[in-house]
Amino acid sequence: MRKSITLILTLLALIGAVVYFLSAQREVTTAPENFNQTDIVQSPTDQDIQSALSASAESKTNHSPPANPLIDSDILNRPLEVPLSKDLRQEVARDPHRTPPGLIRFSISLGAKMGAIQNFEQAARFSVELGSCARGNSKEFPESAMALCLLNAKRLSARFPELSTEFKNLQNSVDPTVLELMNQLN
Repeated sequence: MRKSITLILTLLALIGAVVYFLSAQREVTTAPENFNQTDIVQSPTDQDIQSALSASAESKTNHSPPANPLIDSDILNRPLEVPLSKDLRQEVARDPHRTPPGLIRFSISLGAKMGAIQNFEQAARFSVELGSCARGNSKEFPESAMALCLLNAKRLSARFPELSTEFKNLQNSVDPTVLELMNQLN
């Protein structure tokens, strides 16, 4: 009986402490001195609305994506560096529970190149590079990297329909395992 009373009193004290802490925390966050001018949202002016509308109209007439200052402008001139199977195997042996860093770097570089493409000429050049990667030797290059190349070639042909025939030819010439992996990624 005495143990149960002690247990109940301990629980009540604990609940009281939690309630006190939460109410003190609420007072700190709602105190006026915790607000500054940047916390106040101001309504947009008519000029702000007009400039946003004109920017939207301009973007609809321009088919290429806006230039991204975060993308290295020289990235399209660098060759695609496909990771080697032996390197990825070593990375997996070191940490079998995570995606190999080499495959992550490769995926990031593919995405950066895809994002840097501004016109058909650049797309056609990169499409050739993606085709070489997707048709690569599976003993030298991992099938997962080849499937990423094939998937990006598919995305590129969707963005530039002039490349759709080239993509269909590529799709018919790759290893069936690479095609199956690409379909699973898609």
